[in-house]
Amino acid sequence: RTAVGIYLCKLRLGISNRLLACIFQIADKQTVSRIINSARQAIVKSFVLGNLGFGHVTREDVIGRHTTTIARELMCGGDSTDTAIIIIDGTYLYIQHDILVVDRGFRDSIGVMKALGLQATMPSFLDGRRQFSAEEANKSRCITKIRWVVEAANRRLKQFKYFANTIQNSSLVYLESDMSIACALINHYQPPMARSKLEDEEIGVQIMQLRQQKNKIQL
Repeated sequence: RTAVGIYLCKLRLGISNRLLACIFQIADKQTVSRIINSARQAIVKSFVLGNLGFGHVTREDVIGRHTTTIARELMCGGDSTDTAIIIIDGTYLYIQHDILVVDRGFRDSIGVMKALGLQATMPSFLDGRRQFSAEEANKSRCITKIRWVVEAANRRLKQFKYFANTIQNSSLVYLESDMSIACALINHYQPPMARSKLEDEEIGVQIMQLRQQKNKIQL
């Protein structure tokens, strides 16, 4: 129990092993390092697998608890109630074969996603043009409307001060485990990132109607 407490203090507060040794009255920082590594391994084995990745959640749960009405309206036209809409970013490793909403950093991966049978949607590129077409601009706005959860998720993650600090090279080997533990804690103890509101369906319909309008002042 003490070992887990020391490790969580490290993640949450981002303080040095030397200071942890002082707080918990441990002989030296090397001992703290060994305690942290032991706790890390135990948490990954007993906690992370049950709270992170698609192994811990059903597709129905993703659709019912984590797919909002407005996202379904904008990505599926409101017609499908059996499609999971998954928003991924460069740090996310867990995906499923449904609709993927990605940013421009995934440009070179779109072909691979489609080859795997995934439906991926991404903001457009100017490619040397002065401006987007009305259709491209409106599509990008729809994507932006539902991608805000990426920043919200990053904000939750940054509550763990350890990730806001410069991580030493010697600790990089543990980074994936530390990140997985932080994300598992967020999944287990915090509510879903986004929840549908009563007005979401109406807002989604209005956005889809406006999306069809032409840009009368386009240059």
